[in-house]
Amino acid sequence: MTPEQARELKAEVDAVTKQAQALVAGMDAAALMKRPASGGWSVAENLQHLILTADAMLPLAETAITELERAGAKSSGPSGLGVMGWLLVKSLEPPPRMKSKTTKPFVPAAISDPLTLLDRFQEANTKLDSLIARATGLASTSVKVAHRSGSRTPPPFSRPGR
Repeated sequence: MTPEQARELKAEVDAVTKQAQALVAGMDAAALMKRPASGGWSVAENLQHLILTADAMLPLAETAITELERAGAKSSGPSGLGVMGWLLVKSLEPPPRMKSKTTKPFVPAAISDPLTLLDRFQEANTKLDSLIARATGLASTSVKVAHRSGSRTPPPFSRPGR
C-alpha cells in the first residue's frame, strides 16, 4: 500500500467516525434503538453490525500484515482488490446497487447498552488506523485473508485504484 493510499483510507476512516459521532450526538438509548418506520435496523443495530464486522475482520487483517512484515514483503506500488474484492466493494458502497442480507455472524443481536456502541465503533476505527499505518509500504496484494466461510479475499484495507 502506498503512503497516498494509506492517507486516503485514514481520511475515509476519520470521516466515517465523525459522521457516526454527528449522527448519535444528543441521542438517548431509546432513540438509538428506535427502528425507522419504513423498516430496517436502528442506529444502534447498524453500529453493532459494523462492530461485529470489525471484530471479525480486523484480526484477520492483523494476521495478514504480520505475515507480510515477517516475510519482508515490501512494495512501493499501489494495492488493489482483485475482481472479487472490487465486486464486493462496488456492491456495498453507497449508493446501494442491490439489496442484500448480511450473514448471521454479523446480524445485530440483543443490545444491552446502546450508549456504549459509539465508543466501541471508535475503538475499532482506531485499530483500523493502526493497521493501515502498519500496512503502508507492504505488498498487501500478495496476501489473501481467509475468513470463517473459508473463502479468501484481499485484506479489508486494500482498495481498488488507490
